[in-house]
Amino acid sequence: GKFTRKIDAVFYLGKLAEIYRQLNSNKAAIITQLRTGKTFLNEYFYKIKAIDTAVCECGYKELIAHFLFSCRRW
Repeated sequence: GKFTRKIDAVFYLGKLAEIYRQLNSNKAAIITQLRTGKTFLNEYFYKIKAIDTAVCECGYKELIAHFLFSCRRW
């Protein structure tokens, strides 16, 4: 919704480097993982064959959007 539109607008305006400079390395790493899809979520672990299923503990596929916006577990 409103939050993701603001994020997308910043990325497309070329202000991403400015945002990264304001973050510590841990937060910048998390943003990078979420943007690239190489995350600590089950979807990625399943894709690289590290686990047997991409399903979250709550029963839905553990995608980035699910993790950020709808997972009751987080």
